[in-house]
Amino acid sequence: MQCIDLSNHCSGPTYTFCDSRGNKSYIDHCAIQSVLKDYITDICVWPKVTGNRSDHLPICVKVDVDVPRISTVTRRPEQIAWGKLDDHEIKKRYTDPLEESIVNIAMK
Repeated sequence: MQCIDLSNHCSGPTYTFCDSRGNKSYIDHCAIQSVLKDYITDICVWPKVTGNRSDHLPICVKVDVDVPRISTVTRRPEQIAWGKLDDHEIKKRYTDPLEESIVNIAMK
């Protein structure tokens, strides 16, 4: 994993948090898998955004990926009672396939 927002390509304010006394710090980050680094097209910290209720500034990372279209599934997907699964089952049914899909997207 790599904190992509710490690169020289990040634009905008040099802080992501400002307390009530005006003290500023860069405490928020965006971590990505290193294989996705070449797909990043823009990184910036947005200055004050209308509607942002947080005292943290948002980090925007634009990623250019060609995601293949998934064919329509005609069967009803399996209903999973996620609350009844242990950590191993959740990893097997959700985390592992998701991470594999991300790596496959990055390799294209």
